[in-house]
Amino acid sequence: MKPVPRTAVVLVGVTVVLALPYLVVGAFDVVDARARVEIVVVLLGLAFLLSLRPIRVQPNTELSPSDVAVLASVVFLTPGAAALVAAGGRCLADLVGRKRPIQVVRNAAAVALATGAAASVYRLVIGDAAAAADPAAATILAGVAAVLALVGMDITQIVALQRALGSFAFDSTARQWVSRTVRAQLLWSLVAIITVEVVLIEPWFLVPGIPLFVLGYMEIRARFAAERRARLLAALVDVSHAVAMSLDPVTVFRDVFAQVRKALDVDAFYVAIADQPRGMLSFRYLYENGHEIEPEESPIEGTLAGICIARDAPILLRDVDRDRTRLGLPERSAWGTLVERSLMVAPLRLQGRPIGAISVQSVRANAYDGGDLELLAAIGNEAATAIERADLYARTTALSRRLFDLHRLGVELAEHKELASLVKAFATSVQRVMGASAAAIYLDAGDRLEFSFTTGNDTTDILTLPKSSPAIARLVDSAEGVELHDRDGESEQARQMLRRFGHRSVFLQPLRAADRLVGVLFVTWREAHPVAAEERELLGVLAGIGAAQIRSSELYRELEDAYLSTVSTLTATIQARDQYREDHQRRVAADAVALGQRLEFGEEELRDLRYASLFHSIGKIAVPAGLLAKRGPLTREERAVVEEHPILGARILESIAFLQGVVPIVRAANERYDGTGYPD
Repeated sequence: MKPVPRTAVVLVGVTVVLALPYLVVGAFDVVDARARVEIVVVLLGLAFLLSLRPIRVQPNTELSPSDVAVLASVVFLTPGAAALVAAGGRCLADLVGRKRPIQVVRNAAAVALATGAAASVYRLVIGDAAAAADPAAATILAGVAAVLALVGMDITQIVALQRALGSFAFDSTARQWVSRTVRAQLLWSLVAIITVEVVLIEPWFLVPGIPLFVLGYMEIRARFAAERRARLLAALVDVSHAVAMSLDPVTVFRDVFAQVRKALDVDAFYVAIADQPRGMLSFRYLYENGHEIEPEESPIEGTLAGICIARDAPILLRDVDRDRTRLGLPERSAWGTLVERSLMVAPLRLQGRPIGAISVQSVRANAYDGGDLELLAAIGNEAATAIERADLYARTTALSRRLFDLHRLGVELAEHKELASLVKAFATSVQRVMGASAAAIYLDAGDRLEFSFTTGNDTTDILTLPKSSPAIARLVDSAEGVELHDRDGESEQARQMLRRFGHRSVFLQPLRAADRLVGVLFVTWREAHPVAAEERELLGVLAGIGAAQIRSSELYRELEDAYLSTVSTLTATIQARDQYREDHQRRVAADAVALGQRLEFGEEELRDLRYASLFHSIGKIAVPAGLLAKRGPLTREERAVVEEHPILGARILESIAFLQGVVPIVRAANERYDGTGYPD
């Protein structure tokens, strides 16, 4: 329950101390018959009955028609007895309204102090004026003085209490409120006291006096209702402005709450979004006991918010315990530590469909009415608009980020020629983009899938997966992603596999390129992670990009193998004509690559060095066999023919795109540092 500020407690204590003498004297007056018991009882009952229909002028401030009975007691009873009547009537009304004990004590003491002071002023003025003026005039003059004292004491105590509670500032709005309240209470009280005085002079005037009271009460009530309605509309306008000022939902909800708090009595407040598929309520903003609470989730079943969303209608509980039973609502427990006495819940609507709920709660019974519920429903629509705008902004931002990630992924994968490095880069990118614990790739190998790479810390011992296994077969047949979780309803085999590697959820996405299965992508999370529709879509796009790149790499490798096979055939022919051992070229390639590794060459450089070593003599295909087999020295003309073979080899290889880096090495294979080499 919201704690009462220390200054307010001190103020209540002072009020009780000042009111206590009046109450004690009043009790003695009744006992000693200085105040007639029947009059005390009648006025006490009248004060109680009239206080049941107060006029609310502020969330924590009310005017009551019980002032009629109070002023009558001022006229007919001693100051102590009048204070006793006023305090008793207010205490009974607060007990019926089940207000907090400190509120009951404060209200009874405050009204006793104000009434006792007004009665004292009445006695003092009428005693002084009776000797100098007509008795009727003296009575009316004393009554007016008593009204001024009563209203002054009431307003002073209300302002002091609101100030102690921290809900009152001496600004223009507060001054206007004080002015309106003083005018209304003076009007009502002056009419009441004059009517009482007139009836005292001539009882028959009571007949027109009663309609006058009723009409005056209705007029004042209507005036304050209209002013309160205007404040509620102003609060709604401020809420609309707050919604338009920010795209951050928490900031918007904080501003919305600030405006709601100005218009309504709020001890707790929340905005919740319904996740119907999961049956959960996501509280986007929570306030209770003077501070914000971290967002949380709870089951939607059996909650007032859930009922409000299901019915698509607002709920008003003026008294929670009484109205819950009357409306047939289920038993409920407070979501926080505060025990609400009255509350409202209104749906958040988007495009005519409820998506969540907004609620305010108060520890005071009867804190809200139908007008408040209308305001909350309108605020709920504004809050729903804020949520839609924020979600749209978040989706737009996420889409922009996703497009950037996809572009970066495409560029990054295009840089990799080797299949192993390509698969590694793809798996790493998928893990980063999806925020997953690990990503693994198995490539198609006929009737099975073979492990290629995982980003996980633990190496897997499952190197092959038969396509005939139920999960893989279903995946291959459906061509759509499949998610598995460690939860009831899933196959025990899948659950055991997840537990073995410390995961709670896995998503299996087939890698397809032109309707051909390239492999399967496994994305895992260590926490339970239901894959949303947007995540499925993103994984589908990522899988498409990765599958296309893997398939391109495979085709590139197949084409490369075809070229290499052709060139290797030519090389083998040359070796046979040149009388080299069969493994000569391979030994040269091995030595060259080993030297390149010692020199810390890159992957591409080592590849070019290997191919150049294998094909450095390919140009000899154009050299006559007789020259290659000649045992004696070559003539100048014969040497010129032989020294042309690096140029011919370079020309043969330069038509092969992936061997462009090899061409200059083959051309310069017979050059020397001292310049005695060839052909240049």
